[in-house]
Amino acid sequence: MSVPESKFHADRASGIGATDSPKILGESKWGGPLSVYLSKTDPGDPDSPSLPARVGIALEPMVAQLWSEDTGVKLRADWERERVAKF
Repeated sequence: MSVPESKFHADRASGIGATDSPKILGESKWGGPLSVYLSKTDPGDPDSPSLPARVGIALEPMVAQLWSEDTGVKLRADWERERVAKF
């Protein structure tokens, strides 16, 4: 259920995601509008994520499965991002 890291980072850099929105609005303790801008224009070295990022990526499939079992909602396994054409 995991996507290659290079594709994951390329997809994240190509648009605004759910984790970017609070930063843009100034409501996140993990960054602000400037950090979003810099991550989209100069993502640095995407091949060396931090330990917390690696743990999160490793736990995603398990968390998704548990959430799906608890809610009864089936999740897509392709991990493609949804794009809203209007924006």
